[in-house]
Amino acid sequence: MSDVNPPALSVRDLTVSYDSEPVLEGVSFTVGTGRLVGVVGPNGAGKSTMIKAIVGTLPVDSGDVEVLGERGKKALRKITYVPQRGSVDWDFPVTVLDVVNQGRYGHLGLLGRMTADDRRVVADAISKVGLQDLARRQIGELSGGQQQRVFLARALAQRGDVYLMDEPFVGVDAATESAIVEVLRELRDSGRTVLVVHHDLATAPEYFDSILLLNKELIAFGDTHDVFTRDHLQHAYGGRLAIFEDGGFATLA
Repeated sequence: MSDVNPPALSVRDLTVSYDSEPVLEGVSFTVGTGRLVGVVGPNGAGKSTMIKAIVGTLPVDSGDVEVLGERGKKALRKITYVPQRGSVDWDFPVTVLDVVNQGRYGHLGLLGRMTADDRRVVADAISKVGLQDLARRQIGELSGGQQQRVFLARALAQRGDVYLMDEPFVGVDAATESAIVEVLRELRDSGRTVLVVHHDLATAPEYFDSILLLNKELIAFGDTHDVFTRDHLQHAYGGRLAIFEDGGFATLA
């Protein structure tokens, strides 16, 4: 008999190589529903690689991924992926509304037409990220923070069960970062599970319920206060970690 309450995301023995060189080795973890997880580790640790492998945009050497008990295409339909902002051609002539509408495409019926409910979902997503006054603006005319908000609105419109976000705070202003954190917490509180690739150790304990600490292999995963320790961080970062007298941490360039 199958588990009536499967975990939101289960990853087992995930291994990925580039040019026969392993960049992610034997990573396994399980995340329950309604969790906000920070994926943390030094540059080159395989954080983005792991996210891309989970969503199927990178081939894997080995490993298995389940989303709410489903595998393959059924699992992928339950995931909402927010890539790095730099991966998009922002000169493409589309508006904020056009991009956020894309989040509903997987929900459209046989005729492929947006319903009144679809339009309501889109409008609500745009409003949640504070872009209602810019809905008709070309995306290339937006600031970096506004562009990231567009990404987030499209993700909200998609209404997935598991959200995977790759560096959503990079290059954004403080107001946008605060707005993104608020939306992520709302997703968590509504029962969604959110994994966020994050590089700032100073804000990680404040933002996330759990931390997945990575450096090509899984260093530690669990509640933030259990993972965010001197020993675990030193293991992950080595000489690239500065530890201050007040107990704070920072990575060195």
